[in-house]
Amino acid sequence: MIGGKRDIPWPGMVLAAIAAIVMLATGADFWLTLGILIVWLGSLWLSRPEPRTTESSDPRTTHTRDLMREVIEPLDLPLVLFDRERIIAANAAARAALGAHIIN
Repeated sequence: MIGGKRDIPWPGMVLAAIAAIVMLATGADFWLTLGILIVWLGSLWLSRPEPRTTESSDPRTTHTRDLMREVIEPLDLPLVLFDRERIIAANAAARAALGAHIIN
């Protein structure tokens, strides 16, 4: 989950509701059942872990496009770098195999 949004614990909420219905069906007091349901749902809401972020704080792991171009250029294997659906770099072997127009 990116952006800090946490998912709603639907399976646990359904289980709590089913347990409350079973409690009422077996003769438990309404207010006791409601109190247990509120505590159960509250515990589900509070015990959810915070979403993990996948941001790297190590500056050595970030590579610029220019550095990546320099790294792949001398290789004999045709390599193409994409940024989503757009080609951002290709080494000489890839340009020879696919044509120089692929980078434009």
